[in-house]
Amino acid sequence: MSQGITYVVWGNNTLKPGATFTPITEAIMSAKSHQYPTCIITDDTSTVPNNVFSIVIKDDFSRFEGYNNFYRKFIAFERSPFDSTILLDSDTRVIGPLDLVFRKIEQFGLVMAMAPGQTFLWYDIQYVHYNSGLIGYKGNQSDLLNKLLETSKEFGNTQSDEAAISVMVDRANINPFTLPEVFNYFHGSGVHPRKIHVWHSHEDVKYTHTENQNVR
Repeated sequence: MSQGITYVVWGNNTLKPGATFTPITEAIMSAKSHQYPTCIITDDTSTVPNNVFSIVIKDDFSRFEGYNNFYRKFIAFERSPFDSTILLDSDTRVIGPLDLVFRKIEQFGLVMAMAPGQTFLWYDIQYVHYNSGLIGYKGNQSDLLNKLLETSKEFGNTQSDEAAISVMVDRANINPFTLPEVFNYFHGSGVHPRKIHVWHSHEDVKYTHTENQNVR
């Protein structure tokens, strides 16, 4: 069974020839340093350097016409090549091992991360508030993507994808495994830095992972 990390980039976010220090290149190299296979889905494969990703997939994102661009990353629900996928935002850095995430994907089928309070662009107490910076899932999730896009119509372009995905999961009676915050750490959220596995911030990484409590 194949496991890997998928990134989705488009337009100005795409890798440029010769680029050595951009958010997406840092994200990729952090994943590769932990020996995880990586995939990129992009609208311009000509800008992707050779021998960086395990797999490169081109998509024109045409099915997202009329939707806010931040929904484009969910094309990975349909097109990620791995049997078990961790979808990561391009501003994340893999600091610690993600073996636990892959195990929980196998066990539950869907793994999600809570949204730290300071990131809320939308809030409704009746829903668990998820952040889409890290999502793990098994196989092809076309049905999940369709439900997400249908739910997004209620929010238009005024809200982030967090609102739509949080509401969608609740209405569809999906019960994902919810990861502890150390797998989606936002700088300043108060988590002890020795436990961080994924750094989620445009800021430079300020901590390194040290093995703690046998979390792998």
